[in-house]
Amino acid sequence: MPIVKLRPFFTLTEDRLKEFKVVVYEVFADGNINWETLQEDLGEYLEDPNQEYFGLNWPGKRETRRLAFIPSKGALAP
Repeated sequence: MPIVKLRPFFTLTEDRLKEFKVVVYEVFADGNINWETLQEDLGEYLEDPNQEYFGLNWPGKRETRRLAFIPSKGALAP
């Protein structure tokens, strides 16, 4: 059985950016994403920041989530 290197589906690579550009080409300006245009395109599908949702929040949560999605460089040996 060949060893297959797993890649998380949530990483943002050049290939995924190219796919995104094909789908929503109008939100890109000079190779960067224009967030205001993207928000306008998403319209009703965006969460309302004023609406409360159940959740756990703490200082540093965004950074913690970012670090959790970084693929590990180590491996467990049997």
